[in-house]
Amino acid sequence: MERKTVNEIIRSVVGYDVYGIYGEAGVGKTCFVFDLMQKLKVEGWKIAYLEEQYKDTYSIIDAVEKQLFPELAVVPDVSNAFGGVLDTVDLSKYAVIIDNADMYDEMLKEIYLMLHQAYPLLLVLVGREQLQEKIVKNNLEVKFQEIYPLTAKETKAYIDDCMRVVGFPKDKISPFSDCIKEIHEVTRGIPFRINIVCETLLEIAYNRGVKIVSKDMVREAAKQVAFNNNIKN
Repeated sequence: MERKTVNEIIRSVVGYDVYGIYGEAGVGKTCFVFDLMQKLKVEGWKIAYLEEQYKDTYSIIDAVEKQLFPELAVVPDVSNAFGGVLDTVDLSKYAVIIDNADMYDEMLKEIYLMLHQAYPLLLVLVGREQLQEKIVKNNLEVKFQEIYPLTAKETKAYIDDCMRVVGFPKDKISPFSDCIKEIHEVTRGIPFRINIVCETLLEIAYNRGVKIVSKDMVREAAKQVAFNNNIKN
């Protein structure tokens, strides 16, 4: 599958009716979702975002209705949930984003049929790698895109961005400048892991009384957080 940047994926999502975003834990799927929602809202979209696990499709439809159409009375009967007044609404800029969609099995097809085939909503399903397998198993027509771990170059840019967010001066040498390669190796470019390792490295550097992180400190941090399976000697 073609590797795309997050911004490229966001731009392509609105070109499809149903989009499936998947990737391993910690790779940045939730950040992607928030970036997507921000972009859609700026463009005037109304969005229903579901991240908790619901017991049945009725509960999902109810949650979607409350977020997209809070002005309407909640109707417990799913057959009426999107009926009546909603049949006259232009849904071309309405989106439903279901995070952790890989938690659903048989319900996934019901969700698809109710929120996509019955009404022209943009449906975005987000989850771990199992999501793709379940969608294929249910024979659903979905455009897939994997969120990949960061490259070494992207890892550096990510760390630099994080440092700027916390107020680190641009004209000063980053404490991680000498070991970006090692940080990338030990974290495999997964943002969640990068965050944990870098936080641990700052603690180690503080305890040692140094301002620049070294390769051996990356090894120590990796052992502390159990990410020591990738770093090279």
